[in-house]
Amino acid sequence: MIDGSPIIAIATVKSGNPKTGDMVQTWIMADGVEPHKAIESGDDKSVCGDCTHRPANDGSCYVLTFQAPLSVYRAYKRGSYAGRTMEQFRDKPLRMGSYGDPLAVPLEVEGSPDDPEGGGGWRELIEITKGRTGYTHQWQTNTIPAWKELVMASVDNPAEAEAATKEGWRYFRVTNADAPKAKGEAVCPASEEAGKKLNCASCLSCSGQSGQRASIVINAHGSRAKNYRLIEHRST
Repeated sequence: MIDGSPIIAIATVKSGNPKTGDMVQTWIMADGVEPHKAIESGDDKSVCGDCTHRPANDGSCYVLTFQAPLSVYRAYKRGSYAGRTMEQFRDKPLRMGSYGDPLAVPLEVEGSPDDPEGGGGWRELIEITKGRTGYTHQWQTNTIPAWKELVMASVDNPAEAEAATKEGWRYFRVTNADAPKAKGEAVCPASEEAGKKLNCASCLSCSGQSGQRASIVINAHGSRAKNYRLIEHRST
């Protein structure tokens, strides 16, 4: 849905990520090129768009594509997911875009002539899972209003936060620890600064306009922290 290039979207049921907790993880990747190579060639644009945090943009993306995304991609190429059904995801919380932007994947996908019972897309998965989180950097170019109900606008500075709010989005903002929080923002409960009160699976407030009223802010952390001041300044 970003540039017309072929992509794959794979949902998996096990996660060892302590911040997110046990959620259905979804991996959105360019088809035909391994994800760690896609970020070098620029083919990741089909699943990340013009995200500020892409390596091609000298960004600070925290996803290590040679780890989990590569493992999932290679399992897909081996046929490891063939024959599995949607039932394994029922009543589990959903993480939309463990890697890749959710808006790269259509909301609905009709079955093909060769597989009329196929289909898929986010709607089918959302209907059987229980709660979700999701973030998009495509909010400024999105033309489908339904997305505002489903995911958070991912913003990189106060100006973007204000613009997203005016456009009807709740947002998720990463900032520096010494930066002030804005009115209408709540600190991520899974963050260090909030004492890790909840994980994503038990919070699920990052679910677009269907979630709580406040937008969410978190301090830059991990490998992103050292680069984030530059990203925030450049975005401004």
